Amino acid sequence: MMKIFRTYNLYRFVEDYLAHSIFPNKDSWRNIVVEAINTHKIKEWRAQLLRKPGLLVNILCGNIPDLVFRAVVDCNTFYSCKLCNRNLGDISYHFIMDCSALFFERNML
Repeated sequence: MMKIFRTYNLYRFVEDYLAHSIFPNKDSWRNIVVEAINTHKIKEWRAQLLRKPGLLVNILCGNIPDLVFRAVVDCNTFYSCKLCNRNLGDISYHFIMDCSALFFERNML
């Protein structure tokens, strides 16, 4: 359990609880944990992109792979992702950072 707290930088809440018997309420704790996990995953993703920058460079230069375009529906004023059914404004950002259907693929990079 302590390893998880350290991994997601939540150890200070345990220290506060042990020292002062103060701990956030359930809703606040949930929000804190979700934010900590998201922050950790973003840092991890960025570190992986630094080790393998090819995909990111291609997408940022406009060389969006055909596979990505096959997963997008053009709805005139916005795009829609066929994989996760979300409306998109920025195709590149969505597939690099947001698409829930590509979570495992992003982690493989």
